[in-house]
Amino acid sequence: MISSIKFFYNGLRLNGSRTLCRVGYSLDLDAQTVTIYARSGETLPRELFTVENDTDLYTDYFDDDRAELTPAHPLYKFAAYAAARADLRRLNSRADYLRGRISTPNTWDAMHPDALTAELEGIDARRAALESIPNPGQPTAADLAAVDQMNQDTENAARAAAQAEQQRRREEALAESANTRAIVREEIAAHPLDMNAPAVDFTFSESPAFNDFAADDGIASLVCSIPAAEAIVRRLDLYYNPEQVAPHCYEKTDFTVYYPAEGGTFDTYSGRLDLGTEYGGLVQHIRRHADTLRNGNGYHTPDDNDRAEAARVDALADLLDACLVPASIPAQGDEPAAAETPAQAPAVAGENTDAPAGIISVTFAPELLDALRRAYPAQAGQSTPAEHPAGPTAPARADAPNPVPAGDVVNCAGRNNPRTIPARGAWVPAVVSSAHPARTPAEHPANTPARGDEPAAREDVAQLLDALRSLSDVELAACLFHVDPASSDARPMSAVFLREMSRRDPARSFATFKAWRAGNIPPEVRALLDSLADGDPDAGGD
Repeated sequence: MISSIKFFYNGLRLNGSRTLCRVGYSLDLDAQTVTIYARSGETLPRELFTVENDTDLYTDYFDDDRAELTPAHPLYKFAAYAAARADLRRLNSRADYLRGRISTPNTWDAMHPDALTAELEGIDARRAALESIPNPGQPTAADLAAVDQMNQDTENAARAAAQAEQQRRREEALAESANTRAIVREEIAAHPLDMNAPAVDFTFSESPAFNDFAADDGIASLVCSIPAAEAIVRRLDLYYNPEQVAPHCYEKTDFTVYYPAEGGTFDTYSGRLDLGTEYGGLVQHIRRHADTLRNGNGYHTPDDNDRAEAARVDALADLLDACLVPASIPAQGDEPAAAETPAQAPAVAGENTDAPAGIISVTFAPELLDALRRAYPAQAGQSTPAEHPAGPTAPARADAPNPVPAGDVVNCAGRNNPRTIPARGAWVPAVVSSAHPARTPAEHPANTPARGDEPAAREDVAQLLDALRSLSDVELAACLFHVDPASSDARPMSAVFLREMSRRDPARSFATFKAWRAGNIPPEVRALLDSLADGDPDAGGD
């Protein structure tokens, strides 16, 4: 802490020390500023001055402290007087030297008689200006208190300016969040999600536009239709760069496109776009990526694999373009032709026709009904045993293991079955019966319907679907995760559960579908699977 300071022409005396802090001065009479320079590595008191030092150890550049004072500084008059005394000492010595050269000129002085005279006149004028500066004495305690008050006022002003800037940025961020989120909500409402068509999952974005849609793990996630994604990208790109000029700041956004593939599954395409520098929509971004793969970007020469991948990406872009084409509306007078189109097949008994479409199948196709019959022969009204998914039952060998009774525990290998869990075909009806008990043999009619009795089969399958609708979300997810995606019956069996999930919550069913394909079992589902594997009959709840 500095309790006292005295200014001298060659240094500063701090706190009454007998050793001077050696400094130099630079006095600008026109600008009315005094710059104090520390000499020989001395340190200026930062409590009294705003010190600057450009030392950079990384580049081995070393600088000395310096501080500039203006008339607003309480110590300016003392520093100005000390700087004037130091300047006068130098000017007096220079004036004496010039007078000596004028009195005894050398050859150069004889050739330029006016040069020395003009310099001496300038020195005399500056000396007169410096001598007019009054002597203020030395700073007192009141002057140091004024410096403290000035520093406090400067700090308060800087803090107020920082708070104002922070408030301005906060208001801009809130306005950006509100505007961009409104864009996303508007496009989602205008273009609903069709679970049977390609979809886009925005998995990450620096933009707050997707903050209304968060997954369970806290990562921003928005699954939307292709028309909605195209409109969202176009509008957000214009929002962040209205003039559409480069270079411009951007918001990194990751996305994944899910599109139907063979076998009732979905293929994916992942990429990253920069909102604010796209100058177009999602499909145009994908096409630009295909052009880069095909033609290179200056850093990489494309090969056959790149060209093949470019063709695949172009095909995906064509598929997404087809999703952007609005459905054609029949012109007036085409009603008879429309009436000649085949009527839609009636829905299966027990199906909710108003519910959203499932992920894999729109209606219960005949092969799905047959799959249900094979998986649940009692519910489908069959009197013969179900056929194994691997094929017809082969003759038993001497070394073949004994059949597993219903409800016993075996190891079902697969990504979603890392532990020992109940056998497939016995466990799923058990979960259903925990919420919707199946009929006992005594409750069935005496004459069991033969194989192919469609009314009875559909009636029993409808009861099974009613049982599925009575399950909780966790129990329904457990049914799906019990199905091995690699098995031959994965498509029809998963369609049953995914359709019911889509009826309840389309976005959540899509997230569950991705987790099932990846083998990522949620903790609550794993807990239910573990409890059922341990033989707890009440694990599924009421």
